[in-house]
Amino acid sequence: MGLNYSYILMIDKAERANLQSLIEKRCQRHKGESREYLMIDLPLDDAISMYLREDIQRDEGLKFRNTLFFKKSKYRDHFPTDQTGRIGAITFELLEDTHQTFAIFMAVSTRISYLFLDSKSVRDWFIQLSKDTHAMATFIDLEDMEDMGCRFVYKNNEVADILIKEGNATNDTECLAIHEQYLRLVEEQDRLLYGEPEQE
Repeated sequence: MGLNYSYILMIDKAERANLQSLIEKRCQRHKGESREYLMIDLPLDDAISMYLREDIQRDEGLKFRNTLFFKKSKYRDHFPTDQTGRIGAITFELLEDTHQTFAIFMAVSTRISYLFLDSKSVRDWFIQLSKDTHAMATFIDLEDMEDMGCRFVYKNNEVADILIKEGNATNDTECLAIHEQYLRLVEEQDRLLYGEPEQE
């Protein structure tokens, strides 16, 4: 199985409409085989440039040295402008709690997951979205709390760089509580969708 890292924003429920409006303005929606997903245009950085080059090689069957010579008609599919690149696919869903909403932007592939982790442009985009929706916190869920942990990039109206890991005595208690609240909602949703897990 591949990696499916997620950027997750914790916002007040009153900000839901604002969030949806910003997504409509800043993303493109596409229909996949099984669900809708988002594409985002971002300023080029090294991580995005490499990701797009690999995309072109794969989609067009080109060798590395010929990457820049693929069909001109498809160029703007990857580079909307000379300074921006289009990334995706990213799924989007909302999880509701009593007073907060968790907005989940999940990478659908390992390559997008690494881009979530490595690209400054991606991180800056989500930080700006956090500011514009007055997010209480924003973090990257790296799927493995024991080894990889979970990294907060925004908290209490400030850019952050806080890593929490399972069993780490120095975990930020506020970040840990937010992450546990999110995990509880995920478990509740899973029970509704799939029923109670079987007891061993």
